[in-house]
Amino acid sequence: MYKLRKPVEAVQYEFAAFEACSALVKSVHPEASIMGQHGYFRAYNDGGNYSIASGQWLVKIGSSLAVLDDDQFREQFEPAG
Repeated sequence: MYKLRKPVEAVQYEFAAFEACSALVKSVHPEASIMGQHGYFRAYNDGGNYSIASGQWLVKIGSSLAVLDDDQFREQFEPAG
């Protein structure tokens, strides 16, 4: 078993979080193309292909991104606060 040594950046997608999700994707894939609409976020090109439904989490770990369902995210992470 392993534990993360430092906090990670994460955003739960909803339409109001479009800019935050875009910034997280661009931090790893600066040339990514991004689309968004109510209930759905998509980033593609520049080495990444992410489809995120409303309520899912986009998590940055090092120089990688992962998409997790809400229950998966809450099982693995807690606020760093």
